[in-house]
Amino acid sequence: VNSAVGLGLLLMASIYPLLVALGVSRTSAAAVIATTCCLDLGPSSSNAMRAADLCGIDVVTYFIQGQGPVALCTIASVAIGHFFVQRWFDKREGAKANNVNEKADELDVDKALAGAGPAYYAILPMLPLFLLIIFSPLVYKGIKLSLVTAIIVSLIVALVVDILTRRDFKLCCKDSQAIFEGMGKVFTSTVSLIVCAELFALGLNKVGGITTMIQAAASMQNAGLFVMLFVMLCIMIIATIVTGSGNAAFFAFSPLLPEAAASVGIPTLALAVPVQLSAGIARTMSPIAGVIIAVSGITGLTPIALIRRTIPVMIIAMIVSVTSSLIFI
Repeated sequence: VNSAVGLGLLLMASIYPLLVALGVSRTSAAAVIATTCCLDLGPSSSNAMRAADLCGIDVVTYFIQGQGPVALCTIASVAIGHFFVQRWFDKREGAKANNVNEKADELDVDKALAGAGPAYYAILPMLPLFLLIIFSPLVYKGIKLSLVTAIIVSLIVALVVDILTRRDFKLCCKDSQAIFEGMGKVFTSTVSLIVCAELFALGLNKVGGITTMIQAAASMQNAGLFVMLFVMLCIMIIATIVTGSGNAAFFAFSPLLPEAAASVGIPTLALAVPVQLSAGIARTMSPIAGVIIAVSGITGLTPIALIRRTIPVMIIAMIVSVTSSLIFI
C-alpha cells in the first residue's frame, strides 16, 4: 500500500485496537501508525519510479540494490526509536497519554477485524510486487512487465478471488468501483500539490538560488559530496514539510539530482536514494500531511501533538538513512 493515508487508515482500523489492547497508550500507538509509511518503498512507488528513471536503471533494480539495504537499516532504527521515544513521552505525560480519546467509542479487536474477509486476502495487495520482481532483469528477463500491467493483472485476480469467495458478482463489481474513485481523489490532490511545488522549484531556479548552491558544493574538492547531500536533503525536507506531500516535493526537485551528482563526481543513485527516502521521512514530520491529519483526527489528537512524537523518531531515521546510504551505495 503506497498511499500513506490509505495505509494509515487501514492500520487504524486493524492494528491500532490491537496495540491498545496490548497496553500501548493511544498516543504512542497513533505515532507508530503515522510513521509506518515513512519510506516510499517498492517498485510501485511513484517516487521510486521517478528516481529509477533519473538513474537510468530498472525500478526493481533500484528497489532491491538501492533502497533495500538502506531501508532495512532505517526500518530497524524507526522501530527501536519508537520504543524509547514513546516510552519517554508516556512517562512524561502520564495518564493523559492513555486517556486522550475518552469521549470516543471504545474499539475492540473483534470490531476492528469485523468484515475483513478471509486471511488469504492479505496476499492480494502483494501481487503487484511479486509480479514486478519475478518479471524483472534480476529474476526473469524473458518478459518485461510494466507497473500498470502488473496492477491491472493483480486487480483482475483480486476481483476473481473476491467473486469466488463471496459469490455475489454484482456486489463485488460495485465494491471494486472504490479503486477508481480512489484514483480520482488521489489524482486531483497529488497533481495540484505537484504543480505548486514545481512552480516553487522553477522560481528558485530562475533566481539562481539552487544553481549557486550546487556550484558552491561542487567547488569544495574534499567535502563536496557531503555538502551537496546536505543541500539536497535540506531542499527536500523543507519542501516536503511545507507542502505536506513527499511526492510533490520529490517530483519538483528530483530533476536536479543528476546535475548535482555529476558536479561532485558520484553516481546519481548514491544521491537519489537518500534524497528520495528523505521525502517520505519528512512527510511524517509535517502537520499538514494527509496521514498525520487522518490519524490524529481518528485518535482525537491535534496534528501538532502527534508530530511532537514522530519528529524525534524521524530525525533518527533520517540520520540512519543518510549514513547507511553512504556506506552501502
